Amino acid sequence: PASSLVAKNRKNAWIQLAGHPGSFAPAGPNTIWKKRISKENYEVIAYTALNEYPQSQNIMPAFSREVEFNGEYFIEMEDLLHYFSDPSIMDIKMG
Repeated sequence: PASSLVAKNRKNAWIQLAGHPGSFAPAGPNTIWKKRISKENYEVIAYTALNEYPQSQNIMPAFSREVEFNGEYFIEMEDLLHYFSDPSIMDIKMG
């Protein structure tokens, strides 16, 4: 999904922290694409609903849109690592 220009202009190297290999990809200067895992768009519905609440802006990445690319569907969202030059991150599973 990302052009070589977008990848070249990143402040940090592309890191896929979580999810199955290839389920995320850099998409733009401040966005990533997350591959939709099912035919239903429940995740898109959830992100759209949560975007209506200002309180959610501080606890989740901004949701932009759903994208179709080469017959696959992706969710475009904010790249939370974009602003960091050398991020240290931990993926915690709850529940």
